Amino acid sequence: MPPYLIEIRMFGSAKKQMKDIIHELCLIYEIKTLDVSHITLIGPFDTRAEHLVIRTFESVCSNFKNLAYMIDDVKTFRSTGVVYLNVIPNQQLRSFRKTLYKSLKPCCEFPAIENEFMFHATVANHVPEQQLNAIKYNVPKMKFQHVVMRVTLLKNGHILREYDLLLRRSLNRYEALNWSVMQQTWNALDYTKSTNEIMYQKETLIQKARRVLGI
Repeated sequence: MPPYLIEIRMFGSAKKQMKDIIHELCLIYEIKTLDVSHITLIGPFDTRAEHLVIRTFESVCSNFKNLAYMIDDVKTFRSTGVVYLNVIPNQQLRSFRKTLYKSLKPCCEFPAIENEFMFHATVANHVPEQQLNAIKYNVPKMKFQHVVMRVTLLKNGHILREYDLLLRRSLNRYEALNWSVMQQTWNALDYTKSTNEIMYQKETLIQKARRVLGI
């Protein structure tokens, strides 16, 4: 598999909500879930000019701000047995992803067909059809809204660069994983509570499963 990937890492309440959803799906439907804490933007892909990829990544990121998205449902791909979280990007995030892809295309090799891209976060693969039907018809609607704090360029699963959209700077792996730098990011996000507003359904996944199953 090509070694490079660009994704949105989730932090704070966004990460916790994803883990809660995954945990409940695993308990109810007995499926092997992935540790989802990111939304893939581009890749996997390959390049012979890593320095140019880094420079392009940093340049495009520096020209965008106010990226945000909403997660509103758990959906399935029946043909491939995939369970995923439906991600609705705002217009800035759509434009960012499109610009980043076009800017990287001259120096990268993209195996996937671009017109097949869809914003989503995979929860589980190779799920049997019976479980897919149960998930599709029994999972309640949800609505999570979040801002994009950082965009990450990975190589072989490790952070190569991470651009902090709040601090407006590029971070190396050490800086990206450093708690004091992360605290600066949180301090810059002084409107966290209003932009990360969460609207839960009163009925949790487990509560609905118990009601549907009569237990």
